[in-house]
Amino acid sequence: MATCEDEIKCDFAETYHVYDIYSLNVMYMGILARGLRSNSRTMMKLRGDKLNLTETLCALIYDKVAWLQWAKTPDGAENKNHPKSMYMLLSDMDEGDYRDPDNEYAEFKTGEEFLKAWNDA
Repeated sequence: MATCEDEIKCDFAETYHVYDIYSLNVMYMGILARGLRSNSRTMMKLRGDKLNLTETLCALIYDKVAWLQWAKTPDGAENKNHPKSMYMLLSDMDEGDYRDPDNEYAEFKTGEEFLKAWNDA
């Protein structure tokens, strides 16, 4: 309750039309809180989510389409001026916070560096 009191008040008013949450029995309030949807303000705050699932998927789709369009440009051919990520913007993340597991790669300057990494793995 201390973590997200305002969110609980809004969710209870919207979902259950309960405008005075303090009039409820604590056990009953717990039952109602447990019944809130995963995209409710309360649940998102407790998980630390900035975006719900729909917003996340839309932002990631936008990012992939923007990347595909960029890849066909002269900048894409030279691998410069990458498009800004809508997902990063909306979720308040820095570029360093997110790594796409599909695009992870290692860089080696010499063949010896590669062989050492290969043998250590």
